[in-house]
Amino acid sequence: MIAAATRNVPEASFEKIDIKDFTPADGKQYDAITVYFSLIASVTQEQIRSYIAKIYTWLNEGGLFIFATVPISGENLEITWMGRPIVASSLSPDEVLASMKAATFEVLKAENSKFMPRAAEAGICQKEDVWEEDHLFVYARK
Repeated sequence: MIAAATRNVPEASFEKIDIKDFTPADGKQYDAITVYFSLIASVTQEQIRSYIAKIYTWLNEGGLFIFATVPISGENLEITWMGRPIVASSLSPDEVLASMKAATFEVLKAENSKFMPRAAEAGICQKEDVWEEDHLFVYARK
């Protein structure tokens, strides 16, 4: 995705980071940050809230944050996802929006959608291991 973004917007720079151990170099700030479904596995609800607040501090004034998640209120849920066991935590839509507002983001838009993974067709798991998921996309500005 970084290579595709760089090809499509060559005047911009893109970075892939692990939020769990990231600190911007020398107070560097960003024009936009995206988090797509990566704050679900092996995190707690409190960590999710904390990362949202950290991201606010990493953005330039007016910077954009796009956050995508599976909006289920739960802490360290042991589930099977596409045939594999994982431990997941997430926030409900209201909890996500409250976390955004607590970090003082201006929420521009919150959008729900449904997604059906095609994992069985891809040979990743069995058909019974796949179900339609709710997805939440939040667009916010610092």
